[in-house]
Amino acid sequence: MSSLGFYPMRISGTRQFSKSEQRPTVYFPPKLHIQI
Repeated sequence: MSSLGFYPMRISGTRQFSKSEQRPTVYFPPKLHIQI
């Protein structure tokens, strides 16, 4: 569970990190975790 959460969070988190610097870990973890 730690490996799967780190893989998508790092790839998508880095992409939107520049556009959404205020919610990079709040809008990603919940949506990515459900789609996985």
